[in-house]
Amino acid sequence: MANSQKSQPRVAFQGEHGAFSEAAAIQLLGDAITTVPRATFDSAFRAIDEGMADALLAPVENSLAGSVVDCRGNDSADRTSSHWLPGRDSGRP
Repeated sequence: MANSQKSQPRVAFQGEHGAFSEAAAIQLLGDAITTVPRATFDSAFRAIDEGMADALLAPVENSLAGSVVDCRGNDSADRTSSHWLPGRDSGRP
């Protein structure tokens, strides 16, 4: 018998369980997701290409690391399979 249940989307974020980004992912996407904590922003961005996650939630700014785009270089949106989604005060259309 085929599995009729759809697996929960896996959402990568930088940080540990309980981090603000994890809470933001759950608030934005609901609790029917599986969160995937990653140690660094680079590893969070790579999680999709590595098959560890289906989506990524990353802030535009981080209080410790500064601009996340700066952490990834100017072409960060082109170097990952993720897509920018508009968010509050994101500065993106």
